[in-house]
Amino acid sequence: MFRRLFPLLIVLLITPFTLTAQEDAHPPQFLYRDGDQLVLISLVEGGTSATSALPNITAQRGDRFVWSPNGDYLAGILLVTESFTGCLNLYSMGELDWVYTEPIACGVEEFIFTPDASQLIYSVRHETSGEWRIFTLSTRHDEALYATEPTESQTTSTYVCCANWSPSGKYFYFEDRFQIMGGSNNYLVMMDFTTRETYALSAPNAYYANYSPIWSTDEEWYLLTLQEEYVTSGALAQTNHMGDVYLIQASDGETYRITYTPAEAEIDVHWTDDGTIAFRNHVSYYVDHDFSVEEALAMPEADPATIITPEPVDPATFFQVSPPEYPEDGLDWGLSADLVWQNATSSYRLEIAYYWGPPSYSIDVAGIYFETTLEESERWGIVGWRPCPCSLFNIG
Repeated sequence: MFRRLFPLLIVLLITPFTLTAQEDAHPPQFLYRDGDQLVLISLVEGGTSATSALPNITAQRGDRFVWSPNGDYLAGILLVTESFTGCLNLYSMGELDWVYTEPIACGVEEFIFTPDASQLIYSVRHETSGEWRIFTLSTRHDEALYATEPTESQTTSTYVCCANWSPSGKYFYFEDRFQIMGGSNNYLVMMDFTTRETYALSAPNAYYANYSPIWSTDEEWYLLTLQEEYVTSGALAQTNHMGDVYLIQASDGETYRITYTPAEAEIDVHWTDDGTIAFRNHVSYYVDHDFSVEEALAMPEADPATIITPEPVDPATFFQVSPPEYPEDGLDWGLSADLVWQNATSSYRLEIAYYWGPPSYSIDVAGIYFETTLEESERWGIVGWRPCPCSLFNIG
């Protein structure tokens, strides 16, 4: 599957190499699935790349792998085809083998490392409820972290998903979902990871709601864009509601609405270096808004009669187009892995290259380090860049 490329300015060598136990110092590395193997690409000095399959792993479609934050481990949910469930286990890059002979747990749907990589948090679903459990790597101690309320009816259920961390790791947050016919009501749950205390908050309409907190530097506050409507209905997954910006106190979830323009999107919502809240309106994009926290807290509530409501979606013109998928940027601004669809062969091209600017700019052909073709099923096996304090090199 690998081939040699001969750009105008450089001869690109793609060579296999013998993989040895990985120490702290290693070059930038990228992991993807090729058939039933996980292939590690190492970018080495001089404009070449070396590849090797990780030993003792047989990967299949449906398996999911994630790097630990420090790059020392690879956690994976391995599909059990007989039961269509996933079993969670841990692979050591130091030993190049599985850490445990038996899986940590089965029936796992999602997992995430703690920021210090000492623990794994994973989700399981029961008949009418779900929970997060936390597993300590050094002791193998496993305990419940959070459980949803079970439903009374067998036709509905609750579950957890979409886990993430605040920048410092102080808060662990996720969604608690109530599954109903045609979709789910989704609620944001914020947990102080030290005290394990939680609170939940919701968009004005929780049906299909999603949440992406934008954190202040001190993590005392975060911003959310919340909508009155996320879908027109379970059958029409589109809406013209753009949402409004809300300020939330991280410690207790106290919520303050800042904007009242649901028909107009606020873009580039962020915290400035001075600790103020800034954004622009999509339509009147030339208008910049900048509020201090104190100004946001004092924002008067708008008269409902003055709020312009978005027009409903016309089902006759509704359609969805999936955007192209790109794996991720690399360890510095110029190093990027791109996944490009090739119409002629009905396949994908995985390309790791060096860009003088953002990937949307012209590529420097002398900086292509690796290229291979992936079949449709293999693109789901991309794991991505290995986290590290890498031994960066002169990639020119």
